[in-house]
Amino acid sequence: MATNVQARRRRALASRYANENYGSKSTIGPRQVSVIYDIFTCNKAGLSCGVEHLKDRHPAIENVIVTLLGRKLIKCARGRGRRFEVTARGFEIGMMVDRSKLAPGLGFVAMGAPMLRQ
Repeated sequence: MATNVQARRRRALASRYANENYGSKSTIGPRQVSVIYDIFTCNKAGLSCGVEHLKDRHPAIENVIVTLLGRKLIKCARGRGRRFEVTARGFEIGMMVDRSKLAPGLGFVAMGAPMLRQ
């Protein structure tokens, strides 16, 4: 029951951030790209990435997740609770970082990832 309440709160925050154009209108920063890449690598291995895994590498992950949900770059995995998968747009960002020779947290930004109006 508690996870449903948390999921509703996350969805409400994501839609609020999407409606308010939280952050830049078309660019996400290096921290968000790094989180997308971590989720992408888990998905590529056939796993859905959980918050526990992300907390090991990224402090204060909740705000980043809400922002990425608002931009529709990640989605909640069905029937998995607090586990995430990349969407098609997030997959493109993950592939671009994967093809690069630099580490994902070294200043990658993703342009063309606008907030979506609900």
